[in-house]
Amino acid sequence: MKKILLLLLVGSLIAVSAGSYSPPAVAQDDIIVVGSKNFNEAITLSYIVYYALEDAGFRVIDQTDTGSTAEVRQALLEGEIDVYVEYTGTGVLLLSEQYPDIVSADTAFDPVNAISTVTTFDLVFNDLLWLNPAPANNTYVLVVTRSFSEETGVTSMSGLAEYVRDENTVVVAGSDEFFERPDAFPSFLDTYRFDVPDSQRVVLTGAGPSETLAALEAGPDGTNVAMAFGTAGELLAGNFLVLEDDLNAQPIYQPAPIFREAFIRENPDIAAIMQPVFASLDARTLQRLNANVSVFGDTPEQAARAYLDTIDTDAVPVACRAQVVTDGGVNGLLRGGPGFDFEVVTSVASGTEVQVVGRNEATDWYQIQVGEVEDAWVAGILVRYLNCPDQLLPVTE
Repeated sequence: MKKILLLLLVGSLIAVSAGSYSPPAVAQDDIIVVGSKNFNEAITLSYIVYYALEDAGFRVIDQTDTGSTAEVRQALLEGEIDVYVEYTGTGVLLLSEQYPDIVSADTAFDPVNAISTVTTFDLVFNDLLWLNPAPANNTYVLVVTRSFSEETGVTSMSGLAEYVRDENTVVVAGSDEFFERPDAFPSFLDTYRFDVPDSQRVVLTGAGPSETLAALEAGPDGTNVAMAFGTAGELLAGNFLVLEDDLNAQPIYQPAPIFREAFIRENPDIAAIMQPVFASLDARTLQRLNANVSVFGDTPEQAARAYLDTIDTDAVPVACRAQVVTDGGVNGLLRGGPGFDFEVVTSVASGTEVQVVGRNEATDWYQIQVGEVEDAWVAGILVRYLNCPDQLLPVTE
């Protein structure tokens, strides 16, 4: 009964907390220990939790980079940490292994079923409480260059499968784990009913998106498709197109803070603190956060702190704020339209704050205002510290 009451309490808190990031001021004697998994996105997200709680008046201890999924989850179960950020699909898969007669791994493929499963069964069986996840989905994706897509018409996984079945050649770059994991590349092949022989697989041992996308750009052995993650910052740094997983071959991996139940019961304000923060983390926003670390060299702490300093989800702003930041400190070129083919209208120094008034989805360029220039465009990779999610921006042609 206490767990049902706790779920109702947290649900009511979430329902009334859809405003801007303005954490309630609380005087807390309890210490919160924040852990994390051991890769950059997970560490950055856990620092967002860390700073949001610290801003609200909690005393917080940093235990980020705790270890692997198994290690950090065990630390939470044993009370060594109080919270870390986990992914819904991972939570479902862990529970399906622990309770195969009760939890089906298939629920990981649906976002509503995934969060319902982890929220219910992790609370009942493990005294762990998941709060609402971010809308971003950090799942495996396959990526092509925009030029390849324009030449072939391939924009989705179904389109890629048809392209292969028409006896065209694809060469796929990916990590060894990507090619071996049943829920990764084999799942794509099974779902879309096509095959890529071993001779057309560029296996990069231990590789992440930085290496696989670099291979896609360089084209070793004819590479024209690459593995990435849906929220990889590197996707903003090149001429890439993520192929739509239109038949849902991949599980849903939405990040969410997961706490020990006892701690939330003693500190129910935490749900209201976390809700607007994670609600703001759509895919493009999380890609930018990751790019700040993996492309521009921020630490996860710096990226998290900067994001919380600018976030505002209270209402659709007249114009969002951002900075134009270039590699090496050279001036950023602003153009008369959303693409490199348009004429340069002016340039700004790296670090210049601008107002963002629109975006072009097809090219990932942003419409900005700066100084006396009221209509200029800048490539998305140069836009950093945007203080509102993409969905709040008008879409312009």
